[in-house]
Amino acid sequence: MEEKSITIQELLSIEKEIDSMNLESFNVSSVGVAGAVNTGKICELYKKLKPVIAIILSLPLIPQRIKDALRALLALLDQLCP
Repeated sequence: MEEKSITIQELLSIEKEIDSMNLESFNVSSVGVAGAVNTGKICELYKKLKPVIAIILSLPLIPQRIKDALRALLALLDQLCP
């Protein structure tokens, strides 16, 4: 995943998108049921939060190990949520 700078307009757009989400619908009981994983809910949340994670990765104060861990998580989620 390529790191990029983000504009204020993009940040406001992301914030608006997150504000429109019903975060309560992304609780443990709605994501996984009886050992099965509801990838639809996971992917829906991931696709909305991916730009925020990109912002976090662009921050110089975030330690490289955390960035590496986030990139690994993103890679796995990109495979799960094409």
